[in-house]
Amino acid sequence: MKNGILNDFTTHVVQSALSGMALRQQVTAHNISNAETPGFKAGLVSFEEKLQRALEPRGDWDNESGELQLVRTHAHHLTTEGQMGADLAPQVQQVSNTTARNDQNNVDIDREMVTLADTAIHYQALSRLQAKRFAMLRAAVTEGRS
Repeated sequence: MKNGILNDFTTHVVQSALSGMALRQQVTAHNISNAETPGFKAGLVSFEEKLQRALEPRGDWDNESGELQLVRTHAHHLTTEGQMGADLAPQVQQVSNTTARNDQNNVDIDREMVTLADTAIHYQALSRLQAKRFAMLRAAVTEGRS
């Protein structure tokens, strides 16, 4: 992935989060549609932990100056290229250790509906964030002229 004004680390993280939310919405809809299927096991999408790790600062404190000193422990550290190369892809996991009913189906429709609503709210917020970032770039490029 090339670095650039439209391809920076923040854009990459927000796009990864949007992809994760979109996949979560699909998996949740699939779970809801199979709520009455005997033996169906619900899916779960996880990606927040990977995003959190990608956002963690890497460095060490300098006792003399009291400032955070960046430490390069890998060739890709301290560059957005290394961070953007991180695997931030969402993972779909099957929830197989629970059973909600006698027919071995484990879909909890109430939990799925809450997940669906929560995902929609987060997706909308991330979309607005990305739109605002691009609007700021557009304003900078056009010097505030429409």
